[in-house]
Amino acid sequence: MMMKLVFLTTFAILAGLAHCDDPEVPGTLIDYSQCNYIYGNAGDWLRCQNGYVGIGACGSQTSRNCNAYIAQIECCKMAQGEMQTSCEDYVGVNGESMTCPGTLAVYGICGTAGTGQCEGRTTGIECCESELPVSGSDCYWDYFCNGQYGRCRDNYVMQGRCGSLNFAECPANDDYGSTTHGIRCCPLNRLV
Repeated sequence: MMMKLVFLTTFAILAGLAHCDDPEVPGTLIDYSQCNYIYGNAGDWLRCQNGYVGIGACGSQTSRNCNAYIAQIECCKMAQGEMQTSCEDYVGVNGESMTCPGTLAVYGICGTAGTGQCEGRTTGIECCESELPVSGSDCYWDYFCNGQYGRCRDNYVMQGRCGSLNFAECPANDDYGSTTHGIRCCPLNRLV
């Protein structure tokens, strides 16, 4: 009986130690129950509210194929209410796959309809710092057709974007030839 008690006590202590050293469970970084869609027309900057980050987008060239708008961004709340700071807008040319610098994430987008209406360019991204920086590893690009909505995997956020004018100018994906728009997604990284 004494041996069983020692074994159970030792097991409980070791299990407790292992739990303390485990990394944070990734499901706690983004609150998917508090997401919203922001829609806009050509040249509109669609920006997530404070404490929310971009996780998906739609682009539609010259037609209004994103729920009757030119562009759309999905913003979800960061689970601990982390606020974005030090934001800067970047604009790119037709078919350019732009990324936010360093560990910044996308908190806003701009789309055009046939002419460069995002500060004279095809597409725009608003990149911001946060207490939850983007990890530079395990990122991926995903590209979509006219009016098709794209969303990052769970616990990933937008870190880049591609846009087109009159023709699909973004890189091809496995299902289509050239695509209308794309998003780069990267995992969030909790600072310890």
